[in-house]
Amino acid sequence: MARNLSLRRWRDARKRVLAVALAAVVVAVGISVPSESSSQAATFQTYVTPRLQVNGDAPKILGTPKVGQTLTAQLTNWTIGSTFVYTWARGACSAIPGQVVGPYTTVATGSQFVTYKPTATDRGKCFVLRVDVSKTGYDSNWKVSSATTMVMQDFTTVPTPAISGIPQVGQTLTADPLTWVPAATPSFAWYADSVVISGQTANSLFVAAEYVGKTISVVVTGRGVGLTDTPSSSRATARVTYGPVPTTAIPTIEGTAASGQTLTANPGTWSPGTFFGYQWYQQPVMFGIPTGIPVAIKDATRSTLFVTSTLVGYALSVRVTGAKYQYLEVTRASNPTERIIKGDFSVSANPTISGRPVVGATLTVDPKIWSPTQYYFSYSWSRGSTAFMNSSVPDYTVQAADLGKTLTVAVTGKNSNVNDKTTYASITILGSFTTTTAPSIASTPAPNVGNTLIGLPGSWTPASTQFTYRWLVDGVPVPNAQGTSLTLTPDMLYKNVDFEVTPVLSGYFSEPRKARAYVREPLSTIEAGGDHSCALTSLGAVKCWGLNSSGQLGDGTRTNRDTPTPVTDLTSNVAVVSAGEAHTCAVTVSGAAYCWGSNANGQLGDGTQSDRVSPVQVSGLGSGVVSISAGSQSTCALLTGGSVMCWGENRYGQIGDATTTMRTIPTQVVGLTSGAKSVSVGGSFACAITSGDAVWCWGVNTVGQLGSSAGQLVYGTLQQSTPSQATGLSSGIRAISAGASSACAVNATGGALCWGYNSYGTVGDSTFVTRNAPTPVTGLASGVSRVSVGDGVSCATQQAGTVTCWGLKQGAGGANASAPSTTVWGTSSYLGLSTGSNFTCVITSASWHVCRGTNSYVK
Repeated sequence: MARNLSLRRWRDARKRVLAVALAAVVVAVGISVPSESSSQAATFQTYVTPRLQVNGDAPKILGTPKVGQTLTAQLTNWTIGSTFVYTWARGACSAIPGQVVGPYTTVATGSQFVTYKPTATDRGKCFVLRVDVSKTGYDSNWKVSSATTMVMQDFTTVPTPAISGIPQVGQTLTADPLTWVPAATPSFAWYADSVVISGQTANSLFVAAEYVGKTISVVVTGRGVGLTDTPSSSRATARVTYGPVPTTAIPTIEGTAASGQTLTANPGTWSPGTFFGYQWYQQPVMFGIPTGIPVAIKDATRSTLFVTSTLVGYALSVRVTGAKYQYLEVTRASNPTERIIKGDFSVSANPTISGRPVVGATLTVDPKIWSPTQYYFSYSWSRGSTAFMNSSVPDYTVQAADLGKTLTVAVTGKNSNVNDKTTYASITILGSFTTTTAPSIASTPAPNVGNTLIGLPGSWTPASTQFTYRWLVDGVPVPNAQGTSLTLTPDMLYKNVDFEVTPVLSGYFSEPRKARAYVREPLSTIEAGGDHSCALTSLGAVKCWGLNSSGQLGDGTRTNRDTPTPVTDLTSNVAVVSAGEAHTCAVTVSGAAYCWGSNANGQLGDGTQSDRVSPVQVSGLGSGVVSISAGSQSTCALLTGGSVMCWGENRYGQIGDATTTMRTIPTQVVGLTSGAKSVSVGGSFACAITSGDAVWCWGVNTVGQLGSSAGQLVYGTLQQSTPSQATGLSSGIRAISAGASSACAVNATGGALCWGYNSYGTVGDSTFVTRNAPTPVTGLASGVSRVSVGDGVSCATQQAGTVTCWGLKQGAGGANASAPSTTVWGTSSYLGLSTGSNFTCVITSASWHVCRGTNSYVK
């Protein structure tokens, strides 16, 4: 009993395992198998029969899965004597090879279906085969095959595609795939001479120039689910040619149909990038209608045509040829014009006569602008109604017989292509005024800002003449200034002011005459530097001009100036100005010192070595400064109480502080702590007038600049780093000036004495011998009020106000002069004087400045 129970359990367990395994196979291929009924289960419990073992491989489907071809079931190693049932089922193809996905459909079942032939209904599906096996005395069993690949179908109708369109550049070809059976989804590939055209996969192709000379074809490939990709090639087109330039334009002609006119061809609208050629044609006109074949006009190949008289009576047309890269040229013709008639001149205006309408003057005719421009003129003159001269030139000199008469000129234009035309102009000849005294501007007061100028009309003939007056500034009339006086305002500074007098008398030509004055600013001081100059106005403003490379003009720029330019922030309340080689300094009425310009050696005294384009205050000198002197690379100031302080370059001891150390701030000069009356800085030395009116100098002394033999040799250079007295100048000195390498002084009797370098005659002692002690200037033993020494030039102002100079280029013919000469400045009266680098400036008795000499930078 126990043994039978164990056998039954073993059979039930085996049955369950087989059922599970079989169910797994069925699920895998998508075929369901009916489950056992409860009655069958009960039978198995009551009647135990063994399940038939299928020892063979799973069924296989042989053959190609294609519509119309046979699929065959293959069983390998299955039990002999069994009965087989074949079930064919189709379903959607799985992404996993050998499987199908539901839903699926059984298409054939039975023992006779060892084969199956797919139909069109099966296209696009995958098949599986289930084989059921049975044998007497055994439970049935089954196995399922792997799925086939997709059932495919060939097209039954494959048409030859058709290409429509013209095989020309710029055209578009279109492929028609026609009708495929079964219906297909077509794809396109275009070919040029059997070579595939990359990227052209649409059903149309734009014909480019690169295809010229080649045939075009298209391959259409039919595609669809379950359909075999099938290509079909079209017939090739003819070889591609260039096409004509696209246009629908009809050219038109613009302009007047008359000789002497210019016609213009308008080609109309063509495709972009078209170039045009032109040919004009002529054809006869009969009864108002162009007849005959148009004849090309020689050399008429431009867009415009000047119509000559030879074309009168013809109708004109133009042919426009459009040319474009990769296209064939196209020619379009315009409609003909009306019959060409002979044209007339077109004149912009009536002629005019210019010139003074007085006896002896030359009159000139302006015929104005004529069209066509190919013409020549004749001029016929009449006096009243009497013609008296024909000429081919437009000028005529007025004769005495013309006085009081009206002259008329007939201007006749001639051109063979148009009708002659005559225009007229007239002018009346008037009497002329004469002057025995020309208009002028009174010399007093001077033409300075703030003064009122007085205009004098002069003496005129006829004496009964009346006058009108105008004042003009740089050619522009001054509003409401029609009298004989004009008050000068600041906006007129450095401009020309004209007093214009116009005589008025019936029968006479009113011709204005002018007198001119140049407006200046009153100056109190002028200073000549290296290549620039500065002046101090009567209102206490500083203005500079000339070279400005280091900012020495102080206007905030480095721009050279050819007219006096205001110094920034020093437009009033300035008492002293001094111009050095490339820097400038000033002292205000409150005693503050300011400097600007080059500062490589600390000569501005602001504690730096940076150039300044605008004034900066000297360190520690905000008050108490009486005067200041700017030299080559150093500066000195005289303070209240007579103390002298210097700063800047000190290589040769020119600071006077017993050292050769450069100073960027003011430093006390040894021994000059009080009593000094003036100080003057030159090239690399300085001199001062001390208490007792003695002269003391310090710095370089290589050519006697210090007025003595004082100094020590330092590396071969004689120099003195503290003040030493100039020989013989221990008293009575009134003025002093230090130049580049020499100096001069004025003694108590007004005599001038100079010393130092003398190769140019700068000492003025009638020699060219360098002097290391003060030497009297020839001819200036008295009467001198001021001296000024520059670079090779010395000048003096005498008590009478005259200026005399000597030295470099001061002699007759520009030669160097070793003694004073009056030929340069003459005998005028001058109020101020300063000598710079090869130039000298003075202030005139009218408080103006005048400069002479080298003018490289408008100094």
